[in-house]
Amino acid sequence: MGLSVGFKIAPGLSVRASGRGIRTSAGPRVARVHVGGGSSTLSSGFGPFTASTTSSGNRKNKRPAKRTGSSRSRTVSNAELTLGATVLAFDVLSSAMERRAEKKFTETKQAEQTLLNVHREKFPTATRQIVKPIRSGWRGLWRITAAAQLAAARLQEVEDKDWARLSSHDQYTVIRVVDDAFADNASVSTCIDAGTDGADNFVTLVITYPGSEIAGGYIRDPKSKTLRARSSAEQAAFYKDAIASTVIATVQEAFAVAPSATQARVIVLRNDKRVLRAAKPGAIYAAVFDRVMMERNWKRTNPADVVFTASDLRIDEPALGPLKTLSASQHPDLEEIARQVGAAISG
Repeated sequence: MGLSVGFKIAPGLSVRASGRGIRTSAGPRVARVHVGGGSSTLSSGFGPFTASTTSSGNRKNKRPAKRTGSSRSRTVSNAELTLGATVLAFDVLSSAMERRAEKKFTETKQAEQTLLNVHREKFPTATRQIVKPIRSGWRGLWRITAAAQLAAARLQEVEDKDWARLSSHDQYTVIRVVDDAFADNASVSTCIDAGTDGADNFVTLVITYPGSEIAGGYIRDPKSKTLRARSSAEQAAFYKDAIASTVIATVQEAFAVAPSATQARVIVLRNDKRVLRAAKPGAIYAAVFDRVMMERNWKRTNPADVVFTASDLRIDEPALGPLKTLSASQHPDLEEIARQVGAAISG
């Protein structure tokens, strides 16, 4: 009996070396092709039973096969060959789909982490601006002219007046400054009102957020380590976490550029899809935030713990379900804001 050594080099692919040469096996056990060692064969088997056939011509000195147990040798039918090829095709396509899922998971992972960490961004606090006169010169000789000093002084007066209005929480100045700060935000945000209510200087902020489709995607199962699509409950949790991060970032930015504001009233709108009609903005969240409650270490604080326990909270949240659009009859003020924002966006 000759020495035979075999080893596996890839899923579905193995090599066996013996005195007759090298043989390579490819394909699942149900339909496996053997190449080398003097001939090529295809075997097809289910459970303990295996049938094989030789794909090359007759060999010399062929010995009769020994039968052991229930194993039997016979000619493979066309149906079995087709089944083997089909199973092999399924295996190849499954591997390709797994590679595509892995690629998609890698691409979306970073984007999802960005959505969940918007609140960690640092926003510089607004301060009084100092206007410096422009220096002019020729051949390396720089100096400040009387005209430059006069122009700088006039600009400083304008800046000081604007700073005074911002510091005193002037309605139109605050709205303009906050809106300018929101201009580069990923989510459409705007300041629709500012004023004083008792001891509070407030700003009213509206955030238009995408739908729950952003929560679709793959996650890696902690037990099997394989990729799978998020469940409905996991999508709802991700969506709320993403909204919470954006709400905190929006409030922080408003407080940074409007130093006189002590309270932020936040409304989150979502464009709800409708059958055969254009999408309609609807309120899905509303709450009030004080400046003091925003002064915390956000690297160690979960935004959702703050956003979904804030003052005057208004949400319609089924158990483990997505945020639903708030009832127009129960929240007519939010419905009116959503209508006006929708008209401004479409108009």
